[in-house]
Amino acid sequence: MATIRKRKDRWQVQVRRKGYSPQTKSFLKKSDAAEWARHIEGKADRRSLPTDAKTLDRITLRELLERYRETKEPI
Repeated sequence: MATIRKRKDRWQVQVRRKGYSPQTKSFLKKSDAAEWARHIEGKADRRSLPTDAKTLDRITLRELLERYRETKEPI
């Protein structure tokens, strides 16, 4: 969900989604802020944003190797 707020002479947008780092940016026009927020939310829906580093810390090497073994194609 995006939050748009007025900070001094700019509009600040913050987009937060579970599993992703918060994305923040400032704009001069509120319409630009809303457009950017929709763009970032769309990327999050398509899972094309970088994953939050804290989420990666919870994955073990064993889980990674098991996931690799399940997804690789036999030669």
